Amino acid sequence: MLNGGPNGFFSVGRGLRQGDPLCPILFVLMEDVLSRNISKLVTEGKISPIVIRNGIHPTHMFFADDVFIFCNGAKKNIMNLMKLLEEYQKISGQVINKSKSKLFVDGTTTASIMQIKEMVQIEVITLPDKYLGVILQSGGVKISTIWPMVEIIQKKLAVSKGKLLSFNDGLENIRWCIGDGQMISIWFDSWIGNSPLIEEVGYNAYVKANINMKVSDLITKGKWCIPEQMKQMISTYTLPEIGIGEDKIIWKREIKGNFTVPNSLDAVWSNAKGKSPFFRECWIIAACATLKDLWFQKNNMLFDQVKPNFQSFKSRIKKTVYERGFTIKNSMWNNDNDNQVILFFNLEIKFQCIKPCFWIPPNGGCVMFCCDGASIGNPGAAGFGVVVRDHLSQVIGVISGGIGIATNYIAEVYAFIDAVELVVEWKLRIIILNSDSKTVISEVAENKIPWFVRMRWLKEVSKIQSISFWHSLREFNFAADTAAKRGTKLAAGHKQILYGRPSFLARIELPNVEYCRFC
Repeated sequence: MLNGGPNGFFSVGRGLRQGDPLCPILFVLMEDVLSRNISKLVTEGKISPIVIRNGIHPTHMFFADDVFIFCNGAKKNIMNLMKLLEEYQKISGQVINKSKSKLFVDGTTTASIMQIKEMVQIEVITLPDKYLGVILQSGGVKISTIWPMVEIIQKKLAVSKGKLLSFNDGLENIRWCIGDGQMISIWFDSWIGNSPLIEEVGYNAYVKANINMKVSDLITKGKWCIPEQMKQMISTYTLPEIGIGEDKIIWKREIKGNFTVPNSLDAVWSNAKGKSPFFRECWIIAACATLKDLWFQKNNMLFDQVKPNFQSFKSRIKKTVYERGFTIKNSMWNNDNDNQVILFFNLEIKFQCIKPCFWIPPNGGCVMFCCDGASIGNPGAAGFGVVVRDHLSQVIGVISGGIGIATNYIAEVYAFIDAVELVVEWKLRIIILNSDSKTVISEVAENKIPWFVRMRWLKEVSKIQSISFWHSLREFNFAADTAAKRGTKLAAGHKQILYGRPSFLARIELPNVEYCRFC
């Protein structure tokens, strides 16, 4: 049938495509014909085996499309074999690649070797030689001969083991954030420390008697209530924060606890969401250059066996963004993200204009918490600062806290966390959280904050009646920046709460004062 109707004979112009599922089946069928005919020649005495040991006489071996044929070098044997191979080539359409084939001849004179070479038209090779990583040589098998193959197998096993370890490593990066504790097994889930508790305490008598115990059994009215028998087991751990609502499972390798993989270009572009137009353009340039170079790196590795060089790869991306930087015309927000891009790619950016901007105090009955974070090195010694302002523009209080080694983003998040904790402590009901980081504001407004402080955040905001989120420019959030930089000098976990306006705040934002923004 052809195009819906019967048709006569038509010739085949092309073979099957590589990868067609019929290819290996048809190939094996044809190879089986060759194998049977070689065996038939031996049975009929037209080919003599090289050697016979205990009734065993190897004649041929097939490895995919590679063929090993063993026979006596007598002229009659060679002629019968070549006749079979010629017939097979005509019938099957397969052709022997003589330039890649090898002829091994031993136990005869040089003249005989040259005669055999002329008959088969294949280059004579002397032993030892290598095939598929295995050394081929005459005589008995020695350890030194097969050891290179052993090393290859060891490397393969190491890769397989590495994949298994990677899977186990993935399990180790799963952790629970505690809500009501009803979904978390005390012994078999990771909720305290870096691994399930059973791996530390073992399968002892107390574990056997309480095998189904949940974390909720240790919580009473939102507080930890640890049985005496368990206190010794977890004495070396710090108990995690108890949150509200249901328990949540998180992925520790991702800052917000989500296990995600970009599955499209849209997912790649979305990583620049919430950033300045300048940042988004730089991101698209870098992403396109990276995708293109990764494609070429993959091809070079697969087809030319060229090992990728990460440093040269990185240099090419930076060079591409630097050269395109001269044509970027989108505006900047002059925030940390923009400045980091400029410094990393060494961009030569000229300011296009100067815009006036103004600080706005909160309305009456509302208190504003101006938050900021700082990191010397990003990541480096980090701290956060919070400046509390009322509707009269007065400074009610200031917080400076140290975090240790962290990024600007983490420092900004901790500023919000400590701000809401102070709100609950002061029993305020209506507040404004203000920051110059659009990213942090958009994420905390949707409760999409790092997993290790998420329960701490949810617990506090549930006690606040109304929270508004404001974004301010860096040009008029300098008081909080001063407090944050003071926090970088404090030890991790140390915090200073000062009431009123401290002396180190020489300047504060004021209404009706024009501040300049360079765009």
